Amino acid sequence: MVLHDAHDIFRRGVAAVLLDDPSTDLVRETSSFAELAELPDDVHAHVALVGVRAFELDELEVLSRLRVRHPWLRVLVMTTEESPEVLESSRVAGADALISKSVSAEHLIAAARSMVDGRPPADPEHRVRIVAQATGAEVEARAAAEPGPRLTRQEQRILELLARGLTNRQIAETLTLQEKTVRNHVTAVLAKLGVERRTQAALLAVRTGLTTVD
Repeated sequence: MVLHDAHDIFRRGVAAVLLDDPSTDLVRETSSFAELAELPDDVHAHVALVGVRAFELDELEVLSRLRVRHPWLRVLVMTTEESPEVLESSRVAGADALISKSVSAEHLIAAARSMVDGRPPADPEHRVRIVAQATGAEVEARAAAEPGPRLTRQEQRILELLARGLTNRQIAETLTLQEKTVRNHVTAVLAKLGVERRTQAALLAVRTGLTTVD
């Protein structure tokens, strides 16, 4: 297994639990998404336990690329924020399931072991959310099959700021616009891109070259 979490105490605690269980094999720990992005091709883990609070766009990109480079790797996202936004971000990035960080050690091990065996994560405490595998790949496929969206210059600027994680209010302040005007533009951008959420729009924009994130 691969274990990722930026919080040292939590990561060490989970690592200790995994190492103490003879049925699990922890092969790599990472504390930053930059480290996770550099996971060597010769690391043949079956499951990655990835701790997050709320995904940033660059973290979504790392997780998505990780799934491309390691197609056999199944991803279990560990989070304290079981919100629709985190669920959707996990879906877009290609995760398999979410599990609450508040579960017992036994529950976490059971979920991870069942994923190693190719089964859905065990969920005795009813704290696992299965992520529908209509992932960011389908968004890419749609983009490849259809002509690029015709965004106005203003919509392009708004998409670039959206991809950098700015809120509608921050975009309005940056472009000296009314927040209502920005909301209308964002709605138009989502419709032209054929997506429903800002996260999907941002990820699609970066992947297809509509914008870049520094």
